[in-house]
This record gives sequence, C-alpha cells and structure tokens, in this order.
Amino acid sequence: MKKFVAMLLLFPLLLGGCADSTQGNDYELTHDSWQASPDGGGTLTLRFEGESAALTMENGDDAAVIEGRVLVDSQCFVIFDEGALCNYRFDYVTRGGLLDLTYEGNTVELHKIE
Repeated sequence: MKKFVAMLLLFPLLLGGCADSTQGNDYELTHDSWQASPDGGGTLTLRFEGESAALTMENGDDAAVIEGRVLVDSQCFVIFDEGALCNYRFDYVTRGGLLDLTYEGNTVELHKIE
C-alpha cells in the first residue's frame, strides 16, 4: 500500500514537463513508425500502437526493447516499461519525414518508415 501511495505522489514529478497540450506534433509521431541506422551499426525502431509504444534497439544478434504504455504531448513522450519498472522520457521534434529523438541530452535522427 505504501508503494502505491508513493507512486501516486511521485507520478506528477516523473512526468516533468510532459503535461502540455496534446495538439500538433504528437499526431504525426504516433501515427507513423520511425527507424534509424546509426553510424556505429545496428537499428533503432520506434513504433506506436494504441496507447502503447516500443523502442527497439538491435545490433547483430543482440536486441533491447523498451515497451509499455505511453503518454505523449507535443514535445515529449514517456514510456512506462512495467517489465523493467522504469519510466523513460524522450523529447522529440518532428520535421516532415524526420524525427529528432533526444534522451538524456543525446539526439538521434530517425526516418519515417514508409
């Protein structure tokens, strides 16, 4: 019970600035899938389905997935990964067929999957 109450109290703090209006860029973000192939190799794929999102990072035989329920606004989104008991906040900017995705100050450019 204490954990539940603590989560309710911390929930607004975890979301930070992710409580703005949901008008604008979020539609383009969530209605498309995105992918990048960084210079170091591998593939980064971001997909949305309903109220869930999955960010998959693959390199050779290794893969890591951040997935779960998602909260999206016009500047950022948060994936609530229940399996890892973590929340991941990403800032983003959509530019037509491109997506600048930022996590902890590091930005990667993804392309819309046609």
